[in-house]
Amino acid sequence: DITLIDTPGIGDTDGMAQDDANLKNIVNAVAAIGTIHGIVLVHKESESRLYPSTKYILQELRGKMPKEFADNIVVMITHSTFTGRADYMKSLKEMKIPTDKLFKFNNDCLPPVEIISKYCDKDVLDQLEENWNSNKKSFDEFKTQMLELKPQNATKMKDLHTNKIVLHKA
Repeated sequence: DITLIDTPGIGDTDGMAQDDANLKNIVNAVAAIGTIHGIVLVHKESESRLYPSTKYILQELRGKMPKEFADNIVVMITHSTFTGRADYMKSLKEMKIPTDKLFKFNNDCLPPVEIISKYCDKDVLDQLEENWNSNKKSFDEFKTQMLELKPQNATKMKDLHTNKIVLHKA
């Protein structure tokens, strides 16, 4: 079984205070599970620039992850065109995010065929079907990879977070 937790966003429009609250919620949610297989970072393919807010977010998240979690980071590239465009790879490397477990997904093919077929010709439908099959293959590979990762003790993340708070207040 794979359990995915959709956490609050980081880089919230309400600012850094909300980011801090969201990070605390993420740490608590992860710790409540007991063990985790992976942490999935979702990155939009067209986001090739390293924004200061993104850098801050990743530094904060890394600061709350024990070092042994590094091998359990998985990257999902969304809005991918599957054309081999690699601009995002530069950003991921600048952010020191491992790219050995990377999966691409094209969001264009997500509407149900019975709805989209009313508005598209056969060529477009064929392309959407091809994209769907590529997504399915990526998702199957993602599931396999997640199940092969060594489970990590999720309470270590909360312990590290608590220790840093105590040190910060001291």
